Amino acid sequence: MRKTLSSSESHSRCPTFEGWHATSSSCRFRLPPAIDPDGRLAGLARTRPQRAGILMLKVIVSSVFVFFLVGATALAANAPKKPAGNSGLASVYSQSSHGRTASGEQLVSTNLTGAHRTLPFGTNVQVTNRRNGHSVVVRINDRGPFIRGRVIDVTPAAARVLGFSGLAPVMLTVLGRS
Repeated sequence: MRKTLSSSESHSRCPTFEGWHATSSSCRFRLPPAIDPDGRLAGLARTRPQRAGILMLKVIVSSVFVFFLVGATALAANAPKKPAGNSGLASVYSQSSHGRTASGEQLVSTNLTGAHRTLPFGTNVQVTNRRNGHSVVVRINDRGPFIRGRVIDVTPAAARVLGFSGLAPVMLTVLGRS
């Protein structure tokens, strides 16, 4: 069984000089507060700059994070939109491209035909020039173009109807097979 001491007994067992504090259950050592010559507590003078530095570091890191988060969002919103799968550049078959197409047909520059990488042969596609709004229906009978960014090659006759020579931004609409 544990013996409890009365308050008078506990004071008699604990030293009573400065720096010691007697309690009813035990004696604990407590350091007197140190005071700097300018009147501030020494303990606070040591911890405040460290705490202020840590707080300042947290503010800086969070500000940088927010800056990059907002900046990345703004850049993504202003980024140029990538054309959809049915939009891109159309090019014209060269005039000297007389020969056979991938489907085995004779390439005739006066026909309204075109080349696409993946659409089945015989598919009718409406090609619309995005600059002037002109459109034409071409039949896919060849494979190509194999240059990045281009979605269709058209014959010179189809390019005349669309109102361009060389390259033009177009939108494709698949109409079905003929």
